[in-house]
Amino acid sequence: MDKDSSKFSSSAAPTAVYGHPRPALRRLTARIIAAGLALALVGAAGQTVMALALGAAGLLLWISTLFTLGFAAVLAALATLHPELTACEDGLLLRPLLGRSARVAWSALAGIEPHPLIFNNEGTGRLLHGKNYRPRAGLLVVARPGAGLPARYRLVDLVTGGPGRPVFAISSATHADYERLERLIRARIMT
Repeated sequence: MDKDSSKFSSSAAPTAVYGHPRPALRRLTARIIAAGLALALVGAAGQTVMALALGAAGLLLWISTLFTLGFAAVLAALATLHPELTACEDGLLLRPLLGRSARVAWSALAGIEPHPLIFNNEGTGRLLHGKNYRPRAGLLVVARPGAGLPARYRLVDLVTGGPGRPVFAISSATHADYERLERLIRARIMT
C-alpha cells in the first residue's frame, strides 16, 4: 500500500452509492458466477487427479485442465469487472460481485480509458429494445500500481487485453446514474 491509499479513511461518510440499476439481476449474476467458479475449480481438481493417475497418457487431461483454469480466471475477472461503487470524500469503495470490498483513494487513480468490452450495434439494439434503445457507454478506470487494490483487479486488465494494471470498469448498463459517476471520476482524476 502506498501513501495515497493509506490516506483513505474508513470512517469517511459516503457521499453517493452507484449500485446496479437492477439489484436482483446483480445478485443472480453473482450466484451464477460463484457456481461456475466452484464447478470449474472442482473440475480442474478432478482433471488433475485423473491426469496424475493416467501418467503419460493423461496429457490431454492436463491440457483440458489448463482450459478449465483459464475459464475460471475469466469468471473471476467478470466477478470483479464492474464493482458497485460508493463515493466518499477521500476515495471510492469498490464492492465486486464476489469477494471482499476494496478501497482506493482519489489520488491513487491514474486515468481513464474507453471500455474495451462494450460494442454498440444500433440494429441489434433497436431490435431488442425498440424505441428505448440507448447506446451503452463505459470506461476503464486505471489505478496506480501501488493503489492497494487486490490482484484480481490486475486480472481484469489482462482479460480486457491490457498489460495487467489494476483497473475496474464502470458502464451505463451496470451503474445507476452512470453520467454523474463518470463526471465525478473525470473531475477527481483531473485534479
